[in-house]
Amino acid sequence: MIFDLSTSAYIDSSGARLIKRIQEDMAKHGIVFKVCEAHSSVRDTLRLEEIEHLLGHVSRRDSLHDMVVEAVGEIEPDIKKAPVKPTKLLPPEIITQIVLGNNYFTQTHPKEYFDSFKFEQKPYITLVTCADSRVPLNSLLPDTSNKVFTIQNIGNQILTTEGSVDYGIFHLKTQILLFLGHSDCGAIKAYLKGFQDESYNIKHELDFLQPTIKEQEIKDFDKLHSHIIEKNLDYQVNIACKKYKDLIQDGKLTVIAAIYDFKGEFGKGKGDIVIVNVNKVKDVEQLRNLPLFEYLSTAQKELHVGRLPV
Repeated sequence: MIFDLSTSAYIDSSGARLIKRIQEDMAKHGIVFKVCEAHSSVRDTLRLEEIEHLLGHVSRRDSLHDMVVEAVGEIEPDIKKAPVKPTKLLPPEIITQIVLGNNYFTQTHPKEYFDSFKFEQKPYITLVTCADSRVPLNSLLPDTSNKVFTIQNIGNQILTTEGSVDYGIFHLKTQILLFLGHSDCGAIKAYLKGFQDESYNIKHELDFLQPTIKEQEIKDFDKLHSHIIEKNLDYQVNIACKKYKDLIQDGKLTVIAAIYDFKGEFGKGKGDIVIVNVNKVKDVEQLRNLPLFEYLSTAQKELHVGRLPV
């Protein structure tokens, strides 16, 4: 039995003790009971109530997907597999992967899950992220359905998709506008290295990045590349703060920039999302003290709020 806690931002002591009773009842019948995708505050409560040891270590990285895969008997959960360079697939193989992937999705979700799709959009995040295929949307939330209005382009820019961003802010009225960049951004790398051979349309779209990239001597290309990725996010936040100034002042919108760090550039590990800017606040100490992060533990703030090392 897998207990999905992804939508429970908080549990009290009685809730924790209920989980303990369920675990004990299941154990009497020889049933393994696990919890997954528990938030930091939930994990803290389980530890304070001395329940975690009954469940095994409860990690923020324990996803429902991986637990299901492990439970149904795959030899090895896919999260533990060594990275393999993607191979070029033929179209029939690609279609087969899509169909099998959809089969897996529908079979691991109850029919009630899909009932909510009949209603209007009610996302709480407008996400402007890179079109790079290496950035998994489920690194943000395990399930983004009707929670995230997603806009993807090269360079996670606001100006190339301004109408879509306006739709998320003014029509869907999301409370958060999130710019999500990532390590090793191909758009910025292309601009830094020159792109004379690119098509007119690619050049035109990348030219919106020009204000963030000045002529400068490149001594350490990788380090320069990373800092310009961060600088580009700051630029996007600046534009958004001008466009949506009244909503921000009224407390109806928060503009956030974050980097999906799949290379470990922040020195914290790989695969973490690090928030680098909130409404133009970039100082790390000020960022971590914002009310926005009051539900995060000190350890979570240190891991997920910061700036690239100078």
